[in-house]
Amino acid sequence: MKYTPEYYAALEQKIPRGKLRSRFAPSPTGYMHVGNLRTALYAYLLAKKAGGDFLLRIEDTDQERSSQEAAELIYRTLREANLLWDEGPDTGGPVAPYIQSERREIYAAYAELLISRGAAYRCFCDKGTLEHSRSIYKASGIAYRYDGRCAALNDKEITAKLAAGVPYVVRQRIPAAGVTAFDDLVYGRIEVNNAELDDPVLLKSDEMPTYNFSNVVDDHLMGITHVIRGSEYLSSTPKYNLLYESFGWKIPAYIHCPPVMKDAVQKFSKRNGDASYGDLIQRGYLKDAVLNYIALLGWAPGDEQEKFTLAELIEAFGVEGISRSPAIFDYKKLNWLNGAYLRAMSDEQFHAAALPFIKAGVKRGVDTAYLASVLKERCETLSEIPGLLDFIDVLPEYSPELYRSKKMGTDPENSKEALEKMLPALEALGEWRQETIHAALFRLIEDLNVKNGRVLWPLRVALSGKAFTPGGGVELATLLGKSETLARVRAACAKIVNCNTQITHADGECPAGDGLLSASQPSLSVGVDLQIDPQNTSVDLLEPKRRNSEKFAGLIKLDFGEEAAAFDAYLNSVTAMTDKLVKTEFSISECPLDTAFAQPLRPDTVGRSVPRAGILARAPAVEAGCISVPKIMAREE
Repeated sequence: MKYTPEYYAALEQKIPRGKLRSRFAPSPTGYMHVGNLRTALYAYLLAKKAGGDFLLRIEDTDQERSSQEAAELIYRTLREANLLWDEGPDTGGPVAPYIQSERREIYAAYAELLISRGAAYRCFCDKGTLEHSRSIYKASGIAYRYDGRCAALNDKEITAKLAAGVPYVVRQRIPAAGVTAFDDLVYGRIEVNNAELDDPVLLKSDEMPTYNFSNVVDDHLMGITHVIRGSEYLSSTPKYNLLYESFGWKIPAYIHCPPVMKDAVQKFSKRNGDASYGDLIQRGYLKDAVLNYIALLGWAPGDEQEKFTLAELIEAFGVEGISRSPAIFDYKKLNWLNGAYLRAMSDEQFHAAALPFIKAGVKRGVDTAYLASVLKERCETLSEIPGLLDFIDVLPEYSPELYRSKKMGTDPENSKEALEKMLPALEALGEWRQETIHAALFRLIEDLNVKNGRVLWPLRVALSGKAFTPGGGVELATLLGKSETLARVRAACAKIVNCNTQITHADGECPAGDGLLSASQPSLSVGVDLQIDPQNTSVDLLEPKRRNSEKFAGLIKLDFGEEAAAFDAYLNSVTAMTDKLVKTEFSISECPLDTAFAQPLRPDTVGRSVPRAGILARAPAVEAGCISVPKIMAREE
């Protein structure tokens, strides 16, 4: 044997003893997966709670996929998460080196020791031989396992092959009979029949170890007392235990963690398009919130607390809280938790964190500190911010129906009234501050003897064109400034007027014609019962029809009045046709020949736009631009 007993004894003497030691041993082959970071976190928490050591070991035995860039990402991620290691590649320690590619001699020495004890053997099978064997197993429908032919070679045969320079790998010799059992602190006692185990490769032909071998040797020589890893390694653990027994080493405590899942079927994986730790940070999640959430993926503290600092996690963590069941990655819970962390920040901290996202969403000059104070209580992730601010630079197009709110008691008509009355109150303000704007609007609310929403909802819509905004009308007015606020309120008043005057023409009147709508017919009322029956898809307005049906959609009354032939369609006149009342929105469009109205609203149309070609009002003489056509949108109340 090449290595002396003194060689092994020297390695044994370096092993730290007397305290709990855990390790995180990632492969530097890519991004930091959420499951990997959870393993590092649990190993860190376990060690720190016990006053022990947390080690970082880089397992770069897969030389083709390993890279220095990936190793640097591991270092950077752990430092960002404050999972600082006591021993590792850059910090050193009593059992260095901590990079496996730098420990080849150690693995070769212990492979020799196993061979000398009969617990391993040299396998000289070439690639062609192994592939032929696999094809036979596949054709037979049997799971492949090495047939052990080289395990039977005698010393003379082995010596001859070595002398001829035949390449070989070292395989573990698994006992043909018996049972190997181990106890896991999460999954309990597990037993496996040795006959079900394959003879795994321990050392490859280039003397680079496999994971099956290197992790056992390193965990022992580095004094690791508790091994934390994913449950996918449960099936391999019996092989590791047989190695420990062959060496005569104490087996560490095993803690296998359940997988992190995307859903009940798919694992949470970058290959499935799921986020890595770095992706989550780029999406505007705070690192402390991410780490806190990852701790809860498969572990419960035993009480109702969910928000933890790292120090609190160290205090609360216990292996008994780790579940056997897969952990589903729930973005809703992560969002909630991240929002809690955002709200716990000081105003200065939040402003600094939000500023890049504010600048991405707003180009005009605004008070970013004030905007951040408004956003702080209203967002769960920083990446939401640009989308929340899209109305600041340019007011988006919106339907006047947005002013209609059952909760606020508003509709386009009383919203227009509120906006017109608030204009002089806002114009009179000499100092444009949140306090003065608030005072002026609430005086108006008191004078009008209405609820707050009757004034503040129209202002919110007028200033943003949206139903949901960061802050209400007072905050939006403060943010936009006096000039822009007044301009948008005036534009809103005009918009509501235009909504109620639907039939227009360049000279203010419709051209003469011989059809239904003409200058000679300044006023006309026609009642039409719109049928739900999908077979009755058209109704002639000149000959209204009523059918005996309990499924009438209701009555829409069309009034073409004298002043600019005003067209009013009252939503209140549409009676319920199903248990789900619908809302309608109106948009102006040109109709050169036939005036096309929406087809009857049916339950299957709820939630989508209804085609306009369903019901026709024949008016052949109506010219383009003379009439505006209502486009009915079916939506759930």
